[in-house]
Amino acid sequence: TAATDAEIDAQVTSIKTDYTSNVVKGSTFNFSTAADDFTGTAKNDTFQGIVDAAVASSNTFTSIDSIDGGAGTDVLDLTFAKQAGNTEPLFPTGTISNVETFKIRNLDNDAGDTKLTIDFATVSGETLVQNSVSTGAVMFDNLASGTDAQIIGNATTTNGATEIDYVAAATSAKLGFVDGTTGLGAVTTTGTKLTSQTFTSTGAANAIGALGIAGEVTAVTIDATTKLTTGTITAAKGATLTITGTGAVDLNSA
Repeated sequence: TAATDAEIDAQVTSIKTDYTSNVVKGSTFNFSTAADDFTGTAKNDTFQGIVDAAVASSNTFTSIDSIDGGAGTDVLDLTFAKQAGNTEPLFPTGTISNVETFKIRNLDNDAGDTKLTIDFATVSGETLVQNSVSTGAVMFDNLASGTDAQIIGNATTTNGATEIDYVAAATSAKLGFVDGTTGLGAVTTTGTKLTSQTFTSTGAANAIGALGIAGEVTAVTIDATTKLTTGTITAAKGATLTITGTGAVDLNSA
């Protein structure tokens, strides 16, 4: 008896899951409060740490740590703890190489705090940056050409502001809103040579605050699989707008 379409789909899904779990999934490395020197495997590894300037016993990723992700597509997954008072969160200047994905969560959202800035000027090889359920503001600075960005929500937590800046060599950028971003956190993209910008919406419905588009961008595409709601959009060049996908799009929402 020939397999049904549903049975074929189930088999394909099972094969993909087994491949991800057994073939490409690597190791998880957890930073300690001591100096760590990690070298990843040939698979997709994850390096996890906490930055907590106020509590030494929790402060596991610091400038004395070193990571070489090795082969595969590797993730640096960092949480920045909430600090008392108006303390600026700082990204440790550890040694990082061969890490492709940077997953950042900033929980330091006191009213007087400035943004957490992660400068990629001394980092190479990044392909994806993720601002993951942050309540404080995050800036990804000097991203290499071809690096994608995501703002991840959970449909409950109010996301903080996000700024994404590209090096002059970058001419296009892609930013995804994923799994239910909420609140009025402003989102800004910059890059002196950016001429096209793509935004996507996937997972749960996503909502953001004001959306600032890089000043030289002349073409904007919104590809919405799920509903996307934005605040006021600023585009200095008066860019053309193309909307695709099955999700509703509510722009300049009050």
